[in-house]
Amino acid sequence: MPKHLKGQDSEKAIARRAKLRARARGAPDRLSKADRVSIPVIHRPIGKIRQLKLHAALPEVFEAVAHGTPISAALTARGFSVRTFMRIVGKEPKVATQYQAALDSMLQVYADEIITISDDAHRDTIIDEKGNERADNEWINRTKLRVDSRKWLLSKMKPERFGDSLDHATQGGQKDVPWPVLMLPPLDPKP
Repeated sequence: MPKHLKGQDSEKAIARRAKLRARARGAPDRLSKADRVSIPVIHRPIGKIRQLKLHAALPEVFEAVAHGTPISAALTARGFSVRTFMRIVGKEPKVATQYQAALDSMLQVYADEIITISDDAHRDTIIDEKGNERADNEWINRTKLRVDSRKWLLSKMKPERFGDSLDHATQGGQKDVPWPVLMLPPLDPKP
């Protein structure tokens, strides 16, 4: 570490080093607000070797996603970032199609898990210190949360299949939702 930075707080040292590097490149010390807004965001191109390694790992990633593993966990376990993966999905339709198929399989796994979680009652009751059997509210609430999380995710990712909407279609294809009619007796005028 240079002498002039020793003993300084780490944030100050980092800011000072950044300022020194900017000066060395010939950049001004401070940017005006207009300059900061107008700076375009430049995405670093994906390296060819990195891209080939990711393409080689895609079948494993898609298999993990199809079995219910979140995409971020499947990618980070293999040393890749979600950002890089999403760039490739955006550029290559074949990869996007494979990813969509893996997501569809994952949704079916989540739908099956809802039934499994709901039917599993082995930890719903506990025996307290007096030997009485009572409901384990913490476990029951956690189970409700697990089921509700999966239901919410299913309804948002595939609403036409797992959504809560009711379809009241008429012959013309337009939705006709009947409104309830409330009939009230006429009010008597005040005497």
